[in-house]
Amino acid sequence: MTFISMKQKIIYKSLVLMMAGLVSRLIGFAYKIFLAGHMKPNIIGVYQLIFPVYGLCYTLFAGGMQTAISRIVSRDYSKKRSCLYVAAKALVISCSISIITGFVLNLCSGLIAEYIIMEPLIDSSIKILSLCFPFAAVSACINGYYIGRKNTVVPALNQLIEQIVRVSLVAFIFLTFLNRTIISCEIAVIGLVTGEIAAAVFNIIFLSVNERPKLFNRNKFSSRMSNASNIHDSHKTLPGSYAVTFKNNNTSRELISIYAPLTLNRFILSLLHSFEAILFPVLLIKTGLNKDSAYETIGYLTGMAIPFLVFPTAITSAISTLLLPTISEAGGKGNYERCRDVTKKVIKYSLILGFLGFGIFRCFGSNLCFVFYHNETSGRYLLSLSFICPLMYLSMPIPSILNGLGKHMITFRNSCIISIIQIIMLFFTVMKWGINGYFITMYIMQIIQMILDIYSIEHEKVFDLNIKESLVIPGILICFLITIQSTLSKVFCINFNMLTILIPSIGLFSLCFIVMLMITKAIRLSEL
Repeated sequence: MTFISMKQKIIYKSLVLMMAGLVSRLIGFAYKIFLAGHMKPNIIGVYQLIFPVYGLCYTLFAGGMQTAISRIVSRDYSKKRSCLYVAAKALVISCSISIITGFVLNLCSGLIAEYIIMEPLIDSSIKILSLCFPFAAVSACINGYYIGRKNTVVPALNQLIEQIVRVSLVAFIFLTFLNRTIISCEIAVIGLVTGEIAAAVFNIIFLSVNERPKLFNRNKFSSRMSNASNIHDSHKTLPGSYAVTFKNNNTSRELISIYAPLTLNRFILSLLHSFEAILFPVLLIKTGLNKDSAYETIGYLTGMAIPFLVFPTAITSAISTLLLPTISEAGGKGNYERCRDVTKKVIKYSLILGFLGFGIFRCFGSNLCFVFYHNETSGRYLLSLSFICPLMYLSMPIPSILNGLGKHMITFRNSCIISIIQIIMLFFTVMKWGINGYFITMYIMQIIQMILDIYSIEHEKVFDLNIKESLVIPGILICFLITIQSTLSKVFCINFNMLTILIPSIGLFSLCFIVMLMITKAIRLSEL
């Protein structure tokens, strides 16, 4: 009974984080639609250049630190030890790095904008962005502390508060001060910074209120000081609470020993992704587009079409969140049959979701973009990218499977290989075929990633795939439904550019696909 109740608690806490992620993704998606309606496409393209800068800096002061905190806290908290000292020391280290990073970024923003990003207009946005780094560091450390304690409520609320404040502030400024005119890049970045500040304030208040008794319990504090004195006098490590105090002196060293290699790996990946994001508009300009047209193209692609494409991955991300502890537990016990069974189901349902995404975007992609963004260009891009959905959605949970097995370096290796090849391919394909070269690159890279992922999990003896249920039946059914939908829409002249018709049509399309999968026994309720 104890095992079952603990397992249920883990699932419940993972579901809390999953649902918060889904709601947060939904709010973020609605926010992108709002921005797309009130920002010029070229300004959206410029705004997208903020995120590689932010991601690169965040990796330095928070990316590896959050994982380091959660690892140490998870270990010590399971042994009934106080873990506040871990959060405190991590906050000092992370905030110090974030302040230095923000200061350097603010000081060099002009040089970065003009000579690295090659867009002087982004200078002021970079200066504003640098102000949120200490607050982002605070949130990362406190979230890491609570994740280590298996308390997912705080990180979940943190996500929601950040999104709600960001969206609310930008909407308020738009309605009150901008008099419903165009939103600038700076206003959007102010919203981002304010969201990070609000999330950090929430985390600090929550930590202070909930941990206050531990911080101000005089008896414990006196006992801890006495233990520290005894250890100093005896010059040796003692068991129990003495060991905890002794361990406090080595916390910074342990944090850095975990943080440093993780940060180096993530920084390399972030650097590659940032280089790719900065290179793309430069290549478009070299094909003959002027600067505004290049950023318009990026705005239509990354600010409008791709958010639709990746929105269903909220489900695969949620699966990954639930998957990691399951694989870790089974792999730790050497139960590779369990790993194979879980992997088989995850791959199968990721592919099915991918086929459904392909069908929806193939049939309704243009209409979705027209209804929400009021332009046809983003619809054409979404239509062109719809074919990669099965491969894209398949690639989402596989890193979690490998990480659950403790194969972090394999996921790092695969990611580096993909990023390097993608940068090289973009240089040649975009220069030759323009935006179509980008689509060609995406297709080829998804195939390469699939090969690397399958090879990696097959090498770990956990790969299993039912080709009939995962590929053949879903592929045939989705092609059949696409043909039926296309025929019916032409015969009855259905106008999908109305929201009241579009959304029910997508729902009916999805329902038909699921029912047909159940009839053919490609999916079974018992598997879930």
